[in-house]
Amino acid sequence: MSLIKYYNLLMFQASATTLEVIGEDASITDFSVNQAQNGMTVTEETAYQNLLASVTDLIFTIKTVSQLPPGTLFSGLTTLDLNGCSNITQIPTTYPASLQTIKASSTKLSSIPSVYANLIMLDISNCKRISSISIPSLQTLIMSHSAITEITQLQNIIRLIALNTKIVSIPQAPNLVVVMWSGIANSNLTVNSSNSSIVQILTSGPEENISSSNGLITSLML
Repeated sequence: MSLIKYYNLLMFQASATTLEVIGEDASITDFSVNQAQNGMTVTEETAYQNLLASVTDLIFTIKTVSQLPPGTLFSGLTTLDLNGCSNITQIPTTYPASLQTIKASSTKLSSIPSVYANLIMLDISNCKRISSISIPSLQTLIMSHSAITEITQLQNIIRLIALNTKIVSIPQAPNLVVVMWSGIANSNLTVNSSNSSIVQILTSGPEENISSSNGLITSLML
């Protein structure tokens, strides 16, 4: 597989549809021009653009990356994996709106841009600057050890993982099946009684701290 440059990033082509970001030239901060395309022939540039357009998974294996370049050429991207990139404070809105998965645990994000309204899976565990999430399309939300105090518009949520969180209530979520929850300071969780699809609620805290008329409440063995 080949090495590819994109703006300030050095990427490894792990497969036909996966690029792994393995390096960064932090001295490049002007993203108005992609220097990687300088000197390319028309044929080379066409091949380069087609390659990026075919990528479905962009994975940042280098965790010290300082900022994300625009995602304009990643028109087929479905997964953006920033897990552990602790210097990242924002996601550009130029990645495709059809993104289905964002993995952004342990980052400094303060919000998820509203353009990404079609997300199915979101991991923002250990994110200390995001206070609320409201993405109706979400099916899986991972938010353990986060600062979130409110989750709304859970029409499609199926799995909620919220260990050691500030969340004390789960509002109406008609498709919610599995919950993993524990609160801080021995707090209690109240689950909306209309959430009749819940099969199991797992907790690493006392089972009596959960108030729910649905689902089997079970202690996690951590």
